[in-house]
Amino acid sequence: MEQGTTTAPTPLPELAKETGNCIAVVAAGGSAFYFLKGLRNSPTGGRLAGAAQAVRANAPRIGGWGVWLGAQAAIDSALERVNKDDRFNTMISYGAASVLVSVLRGPRAAAFSGIKGAVFGGLVEIAIRGLKRFEADLPEPEK
Repeated sequence: MEQGTTTAPTPLPELAKETGNCIAVVAAGGSAFYFLKGLRNSPTGGRLAGAAQAVRANAPRIGGWGVWLGAQAAIDSALERVNKDDRFNTMISYGAASVLVSVLRGPRAAAFSGIKGAVFGGLVEIAIRGLKRFEADLPEPEK
């Protein structure tokens, strides 16, 4: 069954797998992005070395995105166990993940980061619901 179609709560191993998948996707995608960027911006004689150096230099940035997305996935799955099909789950999970990632910068920065994350989560939720409504209005394909 697809994720979100069952009413049973998400078991812990599946939650860990989903969080790990998010981190792996960010790590692979971010590394490929910075590798290609380093490959393009390096001089002709040292493109491969420049690409590898770009990946190493941007590893903390990639890791930060991976931690944020993994925390967001874990919080969202936990909220789905409590409030199934609540439209505020996305906003809360984006805001809480942003707070968790930026808590070391201080309470003020964490609060502002949480607000920005919740607003972004609200925009994502609006986009998702709009796409679902648009998809529902499409005619069924002929077989």
